[in-house]
Amino acid sequence: NTKLKTNWLPTRVLDVGLPNNLQLRLHLTTQDSPQTPYLTLSHCWGDHRIKKLETTNLIQMCDKIDFFELPKTFQDVIRFTRAYGAIFLWVDSLCILQDSISDWQKESARMWDIYKNSLFNIAATAAADGRVSCFFDRDPILVQALRLRISSPRCQPASTTGLYDLVQEDFWKLNVENGPLNRRAWVLQEQLLSPRILHCGRNQLLWECHEMVRIHFIGSSVTTYSASSIH
Repeated sequence: NTKLKTNWLPTRVLDVGLPNNLQLRLHLTTQDSPQTPYLTLSHCWGDHRIKKLETTNLIQMCDKIDFFELPKTFQDVIRFTRAYGAIFLWVDSLCILQDSISDWQKESARMWDIYKNSLFNIAATAAADGRVSCFFDRDPILVQALRLRISSPRCQPASTTGLYDLVQEDFWKLNVENGPLNRRAWVLQEQLLSPRILHCGRNQLLWECHEMVRIHFIGSSVTTYSASSIH
């Protein structure tokens, strides 16, 4: 994405820590903040009461955030961010003051920049609320592609001869479009603005960017669809 501002950070981000110091805290962006990419999270709030950033705990969270006070979804994404090698993660409930109307108005107006300038967005697509893990145990049988070799009849172009991986036609709809996350109207802007999205589905991880989506299957080459044919 040529329009990505690699030195831009939201007003607040979660500092997930370095490999030798995994202390989690809220980072307030200044001119001296590291110029490093950050990830974002799309998630369902649901009815589950989650830890939120408020004016009363802002100073405390800038010093330290108790990892085990966070919902399972957040814990998984923080671990993923660390494993990926990124330092910063943006999560709406932990980076916007939830008891301040003025802060919500200010930060909601910056959503374009927040998602557009992220390295990629992690979508907890199959998680109905924060109590559910982003990453589900998957059945290897369900993620094995059906591979067929097709030989063209003499009357057909030879270009149709070869190996083909057959995928369920509505795979994307079942695993992404019908997921609990995509029942939120708010998530539409997150999908449209994010340059890249990692969808955490119930049966599979799926990758989406502005050019294509990719679905990986065990024992198979990557099956690629044009994004324009999906939406």
